[in-house]
Amino acid sequence: MTTDNKPTNATQELRAAADRAYCLYIEKMRTTECLGWEEKVKSRKFGLKELEAHIKAGVFLGMSRALSEAADIVAKHAQPVMPADDEMAAEYQRWIDAHHQGMDYDDFLKQELARRRIERE
Repeated sequence: MTTDNKPTNATQELRAAADRAYCLYIEKMRTTECLGWEEKVKSRKFGLKELEAHIKAGVFLGMSRALSEAADIVAKHAQPVMPADDEMAAEYQRWIDAHHQGMDYDDFLKQELARRRIERE
């Protein structure tokens, strides 16, 4: 039985994009224009270049958070799609019930094959 992995793949892609955006945020925050308040007080400089650098870093952080939240939503609401096979599900449930009654799998298979022969006749 196979599952459709699209929800998982979408979640993984969103998380990877969120990680990339966060790395860009960190990279930008390490630039001279985004150094901490101590450097800005010491250099007495906070101009347009510094403001634009902080804005760009904020955009990257916002992207990271938005993509991460989107990944959480996809993961929460996406259900793997499994092929509908009512007979297989019913057989599995019969095995679980038989197992709880102490039956081993070989005896269950014999019983299941006998049941199928009766249904065909």
